[in-house]
Amino acid sequence: MFPSTWLKICLLSCVGLFLVQAHLAASDSVSLSTSIRIQPAAVISLPDEVDFSLIVPPEPVPNAEAIQPLRIPFSVRGNALATVSATPTTFLRIDDGKVLGRAVGPQGGDDSLGYDIVVQFPATAATAAGSTGGGGFDVSSDRGGYARLPGNEDEGTPDLTVDAAAYGSEVPGVILVVARQHWTEDGRDAAPGVYTGSFTVTAVPDKK
Repeated sequence: MFPSTWLKICLLSCVGLFLVQAHLAASDSVSLSTSIRIQPAAVISLPDEVDFSLIVPPEPVPNAEAIQPLRIPFSVRGNALATVSATPTTFLRIDDGKVLGRAVGPQGGDDSLGYDIVVQFPATAATAAGSTGGGGFDVSSDRGGYARLPGNEDEGTPDLTVDAAAYGSEVPGVILVVARQHWTEDGRDAAPGVYTGSFTVTAVPDKK
């Protein structure tokens, strides 16, 4: 075989191989798929433990509760179902047998006052703005969106769950701390003074 003929055969083979590779490159496609998983989240605007003070006045205020309720607004930001509950740090069994949170008076542990926690989540526009009057709101047990202490040892408020995403990722809420002067171990009126207590608040995200 002459060199020129061999050269032609080699050139034709190279061109053919190039055309086959080009066709494969044009016809083959690579498919990539990715998935992004967003974890459910719920963050409350309050610290893990909330300290507060209640004042028992030296003299009753006419046409008003002797101990003014304490109103604590909060909000929960999240992208999922958010469950909120509140639990007193310490408890007190009062004279009627119910167990409430314990607020300690000027004389220390023996000078204690019981308090209740009421949570509204989500809060209505009126309670979120603090325009319900008297610092409180209707806590009728037959209405949804409210939870209060059940009156048992070491139990916080029942869970309240809201879809944060449905509220634009931020849900308002209100906590009300309520006390009566006779909520004591022996049923006698608590002595005048400042009573301090604390409770924990949790906001837990749930998968939808």
